[in-house]
Amino acid sequence: MATGLARASGRVVIIQGADLEYDPEEYGAVIAPILAGEAQVVYGSRNLRPNHYSYRSFYWGGRLVTLVANLLYGSRLTDEATCYKAFALPILQGLHLESAGFEFCLEVTAKVLRQGYAIREVPISYHARPREEGKKIRASDGLRAIWTLLKYRVVRVAALSPARAATCTVDVPREARV
Repeated sequence: MATGLARASGRVVIIQGADLEYDPEEYGAVIAPILAGEAQVVYGSRNLRPNHYSYRSFYWGGRLVTLVANLLYGSRLTDEATCYKAFALPILQGLHLESAGFEFCLEVTAKVLRQGYAIREVPISYHARPREEGKKIRASDGLRAIWTLLKYRVVRVAALSPARAATCTVDVPREARV
């Protein structure tokens, strides 16, 4: 990650899991708020539209991690555990990232929120893979995720920016609006 980030040169960096559980056709929806100048950080949320999950434990594990993030950082995320995250390049380059494993996404979320950036969420599709197809996440990864969120809540975050509202905005699909 450090090598790729050092060589990045565009306006936006998008991070997607390599297993194609997330549809690359939705890049446009994820980066659109950044390109339009409406957001600097956008997460694709699997929980803002109906999606199929392969196991309830994965779904509820992700919800638990999201709840912990919201409690620790005062955010209102619906899907912290998403592996569809987009950033204005200067934001991501300014985070001084340390992690190289699954905890990378938690570190990014923690540092973005600690620095006061709002995270906007947009609905995305999700095509869950079962363990038989190579799904590798385990309960121990969930515990590591919670530890990472706690760690970055209590440690000093380098180069904190002036306070911005650490909030989350959500794009609700038109068909889901009441």
